[in-house]
Amino acid sequence: TPAAGALGGSTSAAAPTPILKRDEFTADPAVALATASSADSVPVVVAAATPPSAGATAMKGCLVGAWDSVWVVFPNGSRSFLPEASPGCRAKATRVDLSVIPKNEGLGKRYILNGETVTAAACANEACKAGYQPPAPPMEGPELSCVRSALETPAQPVTLGPPQTANEHTLSRELVARYASPSKQIIVTFVNAHYLGFALTWVYHLRQAGCNNFLVGAMDAEVLIELRSRNIQAFTMVQGGVASRDLGWGSPAFKKAQQVKVQMFADVLDL
Repeated sequence: TPAAGALGGSTSAAAPTPILKRDEFTADPAVALATASSADSVPVVVAAATPPSAGATAMKGCLVGAWDSVWVVFPNGSRSFLPEASPGCRAKATRVDLSVIPKNEGLGKRYILNGETVTAAACANEACKAGYQPPAPPMEGPELSCVRSALETPAQPVTLGPPQTANEHTLSRELVARYASPSKQIIVTFVNAHYLGFALTWVYHLRQAGCNNFLVGAMDAEVLIELRSRNIQAFTMVQGGVASRDLGWGSPAFKKAQQVKVQMFADVLDL
């Protein structure tokens, strides 16, 4: 079956074109183009070892600078550093506040771009527009509708239903279902009496944002009573034996709390 060649026209594809692994570069334009067409094309920057003017795969983006250095900014709004850029490349880059442009880092990504050919391909881009701002990152996955609405537009505070009864504080499928969102999502956290103030602030702002799809794990009997008295949906974690005082970083009580909270999240996921 004819396949489009990297430099135009068509070739006969007897075998699949290989895809480069992370941080690999190639002198074969077809391999470079195939990699640039993969799902990781923006973060994983590749370029053929042919000068851009000779038809090599383009490295889309624009140039920004700070101090005496230059970065290429990709369409997804992340930036990679060009340590070998020429004075001319550095001079044409738009001066920006780099703190607003995230680094191109993480699995399958490359922040520092070395090599004459790669640097030339990056520097072939024009300067970013003055006042450049990266695009807002997309919200990935099915977020809670109340959280999304709070981020997009102000929400009305929630209207609370009847409080839990005394026998409704055991973690169960029914309890989770009662407070889960229509898409069956829920936020779960935990607290002991010493940190009650943090939990009250957290709950207040969630409800002001229109979100009541949450549960609070009460790590001791005292905090469970406090949560109940304020009509905050909670479940008991008293059986974990966590103290109601400040746990102290690295102390045996602190380590015990870490075990209890991990077990709690596992229990929620098992429901």
